[in-house]
Amino acid sequence: MSAASGQGIFYTERDLADADVHTFPAGTAAVCTCRCPGKETSNEDAAALIPYSDDAMVLAVADGLGGVRAGEVASRTALVTLAETLSGSAKEGLLLRTHERHRAGQPVRDRSGDRRGNDTCRC
Repeated sequence: MSAASGQGIFYTERDLADADVHTFPAGTAAVCTCRCPGKETSNEDAAALIPYSDDAMVLAVADGLGGVRAGEVASRTALVTLAETLSGSAKEGLLLRTHERHRAGQPVRDRSGDRRGNDTCRC
């Protein structure tokens, strides 16, 4: 599904034949996501277009690591968490930082009970 929310446009469990193109005041972004050829289960990868400010947009991708249990849940959770984190940072007037992506994986680890730092998705 792709869904627009106040925090962006999310692509989860989608199999797009063609890229979706979005034009924003700061530029254009194209999103295309599809499952691995020959795979019969749903696409575990996710993508999101997340607004940060009037002149900044984040294109984020989370790889659901096909074959790992609940990869689609992990990739969706990571992107929703990233969007929430970015929204908070934007409200505080902070510049985009690379460590935001590391925070996005914490709820995935919490949900899986993994304390070793392993994820079922990569952002």
